[in-house]
Amino acid sequence: MNDKEIFFVVKSLGGQGWGGAHRVMGILANYLVAKGYSVTIVVWCDSPIEYPLDERINIECLHCQINRELDMVKPCLMTRKILKKHDNAYLFAFMSRMATYAAIYTIGLSVKVIGSERTDPRTEPHKAPFRWVRNHAFGFLYRTVYQTPDAMAYFPKRAQRNGCVIPNPISPNLPERYQGVRRKEFVAFCRIDKQKNLPMMIDAFCMVHDQYPDYTLKIYGTGLIEEDIRNYIKEKEADSYIFMMGFAKAVHSSIVDAAGFLSSSDYEGLSNSMLEALAIGMPCVCTDCPIGGARMVIHDGINGLLVPVGDCKAMADAIVRIIEEPEFGNKLSVEAEKIKGELDQDAICEKWEKLLYEET
Repeated sequence: MNDKEIFFVVKSLGGQGWGGAHRVMGILANYLVAKGYSVTIVVWCDSPIEYPLDERINIECLHCQINRELDMVKPCLMTRKILKKHDNAYLFAFMSRMATYAAIYTIGLSVKVIGSERTDPRTEPHKAPFRWVRNHAFGFLYRTVYQTPDAMAYFPKRAQRNGCVIPNPISPNLPERYQGVRRKEFVAFCRIDKQKNLPMMIDAFCMVHDQYPDYTLKIYGTGLIEEDIRNYIKEKEADSYIFMMGFAKAVHSSIVDAAGFLSSSDYEGLSNSMLEALAIGMPCVCTDCPIGGARMVIHDGINGLLVPVGDCKAMADAIVRIIEEPEFGNKLSVEAEKIKGELDQDAICEKWEKLLYEET
């Protein structure tokens, strides 16, 4: 048994708002407990558990109700009370808000906080005063982790000195690349929220439908604006060929033989869904959005296609190219799959583990 105590703090383990950051947290927690560390996840709100967790992980739910900023005070104080009993423990806090709160409620404790920014820090949190507090709070953390060099470069020098870039890991349990004739279907799987700019994707696919009416688009995922997106599809009279599929646990097996993967985000960290789509050899069309995650792994025209943010015509043209040039699509597929070896799950988790042994 390793003598280091590891804590994670998270608002929820599933439901609305759950996404890629939570999945990476689950992967890391499983890895660390398997290596013999004592691992506890402090969960602020009641929620389903969307990602399978090792039974050796202790889950401590605080059963808080959070509807506004002021409601954060109670779980912050409760988390501090838990951590006071564990001298020199390590606390992983993913996402801006959780890391910023952790910097505050651990003041005076011997806990070492490792905070991680998981999206575009110039855009989230949406309120400028909170971004200012976050930017400076990150400078006082034991370690800070970013998904891309662009994200790290945004922060003050003090935060960068304690910082490093660690990309997301790719699950080893993904299906193998499909090598037959692909179905006439494009897919997206993501958290359904404004950041993903799904109306742009829908507009692009409506253009594609005018040329290729036998192709469909299926959007997998849940989120806060599901109903808005369903209504938008109806407004576009596209509900006969664009479908909202909800959450699917075996999503990769369902989509591996589809014609391609689409991502229309206005901003993004390093999208897990994009990485997984590449890893299973799907031809991918993604927006070249801040904070540089897509261009970090997609070499335009080699292992995927990049299009400008908000440009539905460019996305439509890229989709049509994949439809009309199957040999080109297959070339993208072959090259895309190579990312699986570059972002091996254990190799990435080892980078996180090393942070526990580096002195600031």
